[in-house]
Amino acid sequence: MDWPTCSPDLNAIECIWDIMSRSIHQCHVAHQTLQELTDALIQVCEEIPQENIRRLIRMYIGVDTMHLSMLMVAEKTGIIRIYDLSRHQAILSLESLQTPLMSADWCLQNTFRVGAVAANDWIFWEMPHSSCPQATKPVHSDRARCFKWSKCNENIFATTGCPGKMNTQLLIHHLEHPLPILIGSAPVSSGLSWHRSLPLCVVGGYRKLFFWLTEM
Repeated sequence: MDWPTCSPDLNAIECIWDIMSRSIHQCHVAHQTLQELTDALIQVCEEIPQENIRRLIRMYIGVDTMHLSMLMVAEKTGIIRIYDLSRHQAILSLESLQTPLMSADWCLQNTFRVGAVAANDWIFWEMPHSSCPQATKPVHSDRARCFKWSKCNENIFATTGCPGKMNTQLLIHHLEHPLPILIGSAPVSSGLSWHRSLPLCVVGGYRKLFFWLTEM
């Protein structure tokens, strides 16, 4: 069955209603007044673990890291689309409000988070609050080129600028710090990556790799 993108059946609240309804029925209590039923529903809702709610949201908007049928596509026009490959349709879109969008990355440590670079800025979204960015900041006067989240810390990410006459600037950022926590440069750089379990960032150069170790 093909569901439309905005179908209410795709809303995580439908599962919450079902959980609450089953919990009320399992109590085997005949509520005599509307106020008694309201109080019981509030209590049941408050007892649902927050992690269960977050997992439902990740599942419904397609950002569960175990959900392999989801695909993120970033367009230079400034739009990032999340696709459900099993239904062959886009289920979510994010707007950078800047062009050209050069690079985007999904945070593995917190799959609600998407980051990107466009023009001179890094851009950050916290899904599914809004399609517009939660934060933007100018960081590369020579235009930004790459964005990569750390694989071991949801608040740390790296950006690089476009190659200049000699070097390419590398900046490592922390979402809770106003300034970069590390600044580096590499000649003729290409590519940007993080170690899967260590706070180790690497940029590729001509026949060389350049490594930077950050603090957690």
